[in-house]
Amino acid sequence: MSVIEYSSSIKTDKARLAAVYSILEQFRLERNSQGERALVDWNKNGGKYRTYSKIVREKMLPLQVEQDRLKEAIKAAYYSEKEWDALTLDEKDAFTDLRHGDRSQLKKLKIKAVSYLLDEIKAIDLDTLEIGEAPPDPTENFETYEEQDDSTWLTVTVPKIAGASVGRNDDAYVYKDFTASHFNAIDTLSEIQIQTGSLSGCLGGGPGFTNTVNDMTGLASTDMNVFLRMTFKIYLIRGSYSANDSTGELAADTTYYLRTQRTAASDTFTVEIYPTSSDRTNETNIVDTLTLSNFGTATRYQYCFGFNNYNDNAGGQTLNGFVQNVDLQEVAVGIPVQSFMHMLKLRRN
Repeated sequence: MSVIEYSSSIKTDKARLAAVYSILEQFRLERNSQGERALVDWNKNGGKYRTYSKIVREKMLPLQVEQDRLKEAIKAAYYSEKEWDALTLDEKDAFTDLRHGDRSQLKKLKIKAVSYLLDEIKAIDLDTLEIGEAPPDPTENFETYEEQDDSTWLTVTVPKIAGASVGRNDDAYVYKDFTASHFNAIDTLSEIQIQTGSLSGCLGGGPGFTNTVNDMTGLASTDMNVFLRMTFKIYLIRGSYSANDSTGELAADTTYYLRTQRTAASDTFTVEIYPTSSDRTNETNIVDTLTLSNFGTATRYQYCFGFNNYNDNAGGQTLNGFVQNVDLQEVAVGIPVQSFMHMLKLRRN
């Protein structure tokens, strides 16, 4: 059974992409609606709602993969990989806007497709779910990371990497070697903000998971990063801008709370974006979800980047902002909290 059935009026990949966006927006609205109901009595419903949110993410993933397939198909109709790699960042961004259209408007379109996965989510009764919890875990200490920053744009403290006038004409990154193949399943929390004074074209941020130590222009095609860019959007990027997904425009001088995920041996990363820490904890009021595929099911990552920039020798395109409170949620070496709790559940059963 197909994860989405398009109406007969939908005849192009761009129209199919718009339909997928509208279905995913219904997922977001349904999830937030359930969250509001759970908040009425969080002591009773909070754990069940976390279980519900995990189910929603699993149900959304096939649709997110379809979304990414359509984006790649549209790109391939315009550019070969060689032609795409030769484009400037501004040209790539312009094409992304052309391909997507206005995401805020796409989400408001009347649904011209159906998905049994959405029907299954709407049929879930919180009262029937088991309680899911997650043990606490410390955030990363960035003072234990390696730093490359000859231009001294970065200020590194235990919980935070702050950038001031981070340019595109020198390397600026902070990373740690966790040893080969350390990261497979990933479930990482982080906070990110772009600040007033950032200039159009700036690019930098984190976290990232790679097998390469370099600024973003030197990353391998299966490496990933979460970046900020003006006009302010949050990007999920594969490789050296080989592919990306981005939010609509967000607010400067505002902290956003992220959850970056990859299930074990998955080809796909997702980034969920929340307006507050409590919303992320409760998994309520989600702002947007970014999705990107083709990272490779066999890929395992060695390095975690707290911050990275894009050094293509461009001048004047500087970024002010920070990444902070990155929590890898590893309660044992290489085991994210979500996987650990799943093992506990299996053990109890």
